[in-house]
Amino acid sequence: MKITRNLLTPFASALLLMTAAQAQAISLNADLGVAVGAATPIVSDTALNATISTKLAADSRLKASNISVTTTDHVAVLTGTAPSAEAKKAAEDLALHVEGVTRVDNRIEAPSAMASLGAEMKAGAAHTGEKITDGWISTKIKTQLLADELTKASEIKVSTKNNVVYLRGKAGSAEEKAKAIQLASGIEGVKSVNASKLTVSADVKAGAAVN
Repeated sequence: MKITRNLLTPFASALLLMTAAQAQAISLNADLGVAVGAATPIVSDTALNATISTKLAADSRLKASNISVTTTDHVAVLTGTAPSAEAKKAAEDLALHVEGVTRVDNRIEAPSAMASLGAEMKAGAAHTGEKITDGWISTKIKTQLLADELTKASEIKVSTKNNVVYLRGKAGSAEEKAKAIQLASGIEGVKSVNASKLTVSADVKAGAAVN
C-alpha cells in the first residue's frame, strides 16, 4: 500500500494544479466581463443607424447628397436624394458593408445614367463657353471637311436639324464619303448622320485636278 500511495501522489498533485489554473482563468474571465462560450453580441438597430449615417456623412462621393437612414431588424432603408446613379450605388455599398446589416433597401432618388451623361455634356459645353446648336454643329463639320486632305476637294453640303446632320452633294470616292460621315459623327452634340443624298462622283476628283 505504501508503494501505491507514493505513485499516486504526483498524479494527484498535478490534478490539483490543473484545477487551480482553471479556476483562476474562470475568475479572470468573470472580472473582464467575458462569458465562457457566449455568442458574439448582436448590434442594435440604433447602433447600426448611427454607424451608417457616420459613414455616409464622411464619404466625399456623397457631398451633394441628402440621405436618411432607418434600420429595422438589421435591414437598412436608405431614402432621400443623390446627385448621380454612382452616388446612389456608393451609399448602398457603404451601408451593406457595415457589420450587422443583413440587407439594404435603396430608395434613394437619383438621375439615371443617361441623364447624368446628358448633364455632363451640357456642363462641358458651358465650360468651353460655346453653346451647341445646329448652326454650331454645321460650322464645325464644314471646318473639318475643309481641313482634311481626303475631303477638302469634295462638293459636300452640310445641314443640321435637331442635332441630326444631313450630308448632300458629291464626294470624289467611296472613301471620301466614308471619311465625311466619320468626321461629322465625331463632332460634339451630333446624334446621327444621314448621308443618303451624298453621292459618289469621279467628276469631283477630275475637277480638282484641272484646277
